[in-house]
Amino acid sequence: MRTRRKLIDAAAAVISKRGYRAATIADIMEAGDVTRGALYFHFSSKRALADAIIQEQTLPYTVTAPGSPLQRLISMSLEIGRGLQNDPLLRAGTRITVDTVFDDAPVTPFEEWNTVAVALLTEARDAGELLPHIDPGTCGEFIVAAFTGVQLFSQAASGHADLSERITNLWRLLLPGIAHPAAITYLNPTFPDSRPGAPADQPLEPSDA
Repeated sequence: MRTRRKLIDAAAAVISKRGYRAATIADIMEAGDVTRGALYFHFSSKRALADAIIQEQTLPYTVTAPGSPLQRLISMSLEIGRGLQNDPLLRAGTRITVDTVFDDAPVTPFEEWNTVAVALLTEARDAGELLPHIDPGTCGEFIVAAFTGVQLFSQAASGHADLSERITNLWRLLLPGIAHPAAITYLNPTFPDSRPGAPADQPLEPSDA
């Protein structure tokens, strides 16, 4: 299993830098310091490696976090945004998605992320955090799609340097349209500021509408 892990990490490092199309099996073998036989023992193709990267990139970010269901979804999106700045698995997943999205059989994480989002939104609905007319399935798909657009825009604009700020702006615009006013008073769409003496992050104010 250590060789398999080494291959996934090597493939993620190569793909995150060069892109899925440009990355070669030889590049991955060299980065992982493994033989061709070892690679093909674990993975039948570069596509199989891409599938493994997509499957594994979601795992560290779907562990239950503290807070209400909707706050957990917000916090998860912020953690993913932070990971896209420095986690080769997440960065490779983005490159794989962009490179294959127009293929007949694209390799994307959308189904996995949507499953997590819909589950948390269903919990949020049952806890009274959502407005009565909000459907978790439709809302989950929209959030995943909106997040995807925001992170791609951030990559083009700043190399993801401003991604956390853009994710916060996304939630500030979105929450008044989906969250119950009572939930708005405690939901926090930002990372806590760790600077000494910095004021605590403030939740959104409920809308008067």
